[in-house]
Amino acid sequence: MNAWDHPLIQKGMPVQLAARRARIAAGERPLGWKVGLGAPATMEKLGLKGPLVGYLMQRALLLSGSTVSLKDYVKPVAEPEICVRMARDLGPRASADDVLAAIKEILPAIELADLDPAPPYDEMARAQGAHAERVESPAALPGALARARDAVVNDKRQALLNVITPY
Repeated sequence: MNAWDHPLIQKGMPVQLAARRARIAAGERPLGWKVGLGAPATMEKLGLKGPLVGYLMQRALLLSGSTVSLKDYVKPVAEPEICVRMARDLGPRASADDVLAAIKEILPAIELADLDPAPPYDEMARAQGAHAERVESPAALPGALARARDAVVNDKRQALLNVITPY
């Protein structure tokens, strides 16, 4: 499946681009774009054949030597990244050679993120045809387990229960 045709991309990109436009209209300056290439095994599990894309705003940039408080983070993570600074913008029909020629420099970077709320594993599984539910109440768990079992036994489908508990 082409990455742009994936149901999660179709659902999320218009929302993401609208949020970016609103932030720019409110006076924030865009920094660039994040391209999530992902490990091949993960991409395959999600049914993706291309990278995921997200926007970055100038206020998210922390220069080398900066300090960050993680006191309000619920589940902080730091991910090693590769930063590619471009010397110029590219058009929609840019070739691989155009892209290479437009690269100004390649730098190491670290992404700080708070994985709260948890990723929507149920939405990801549902997009791939699995039976999937998000369960946030202990009282809802027995029914969800029964429905998941029925999906596996009767419908021969994979099932995922995204059980959310406080930690």
